[in-house]
Amino acid sequence: TGKEVWRKPLPAPPTQFGAATSPIVFDGKVILQLDGNDGRSELLAFDARTGDPVWRTPRPLLRESWSTPIVWTHDGRDEIIAVGTNRLTAYSASDGAERWWVGGLTLQPITGAVIGEGMLFASATYAGSQSEPLDIPRWDSLVERYDANKDAMLAVTEMPREEGIHLRREVAKDTPGNFLSWPSAMALTDGNKDGVVTKGEWDATLAFLRSNEDNVQAIRPGGSGDSSSSHVAWKASRGISEMPSPLFYRGRLYFVRNGGMVTSYTPD
Repeated sequence: TGKEVWRKPLPAPPTQFGAATSPIVFDGKVILQLDGNDGRSELLAFDARTGDPVWRTPRPLLRESWSTPIVWTHDGRDEIIAVGTNRLTAYSASDGAERWWVGGLTLQPITGAVIGEGMLFASATYAGSQSEPLDIPRWDSLVERYDANKDAMLAVTEMPREEGIHLRREVAKDTPGNFLSWPSAMALTDGNKDGVVTKGEWDATLAFLRSNEDNVQAIRPGGSGDSSSSHVAWKASRGISEMPSPLFYRGRLYFVRNGGMVTSYTPD
C-alpha cells in the first residue's frame, strides 16, 4: 500500500564528503556500515520487519569510509565483510562478532569487496599512493616561489587558490574533485592548525601519502584473528579503481579506472 512500516533515525557519520554506504538485507536483518572520524564507527543490524536493533558492533579504530558491506557464505558460515580504513574485517552475520581481519588497504576506501571461485577480493585506492604518485613540487621550490615573507615556511594565506595539485593526471584538471588548490593542500598539511606549514609538516605528509599503496588482495576463506599473512593469496596494484567496485565475471576480476582504463586479473 506504500504505507511506511518503520523508521530509524541515525546520525550521519562525520566524514569529509558526506555519507555514501548503502544498507544490505540478509537473513531478516538490515545491516549498515557507518564509519566516521569521531571514534564511533560501527556496524549495525536491525530487524527488517520491525526496525528493532538486533546487534551493534563498534569499530572505534576505523575512520571514514564509503564502502557497502557484502555477505560471504562459505563452509557453512555467513560472514559480513566490511572494507574499512587500512583493513577488511569479517563479522558473524548472526551476532556481529568479529571473526578475522586483513590489513594493508588504504585510507578512505569506497569500493566494496566481491566474491569469485571461492575467494574474496578487496581493493582500495588513495591519492598520492606509491602506485599512483602525485606530481608535487619539492619543498625548496615551493618556498622559493611562494614564501613572500622569507621565513622558510608557507602560510596558507600566501598560497594562490588558482594553482595547486592535479590529482588524477588521466582525468581532466577541471573535472570536479580532481584539483586541490594550494590553500586547501596547505590546510590539510598544517598539523598543528596554526595557519603555517613547516618543512617538517610537509615531509611528514608526503611520507604518509607514500606509505599508502593502491592494491587489491585475494583472500582465502577460513581466517581467524589477524589473517594478513596466513590467508592473503596474492596482492596487485595496477589499475585499481577508486570509486566503482570491482566485478567478478566468468573467472575474471575487472576494474574500471577513471580516464577509461579497464584492468582484468585472473583469480589464481
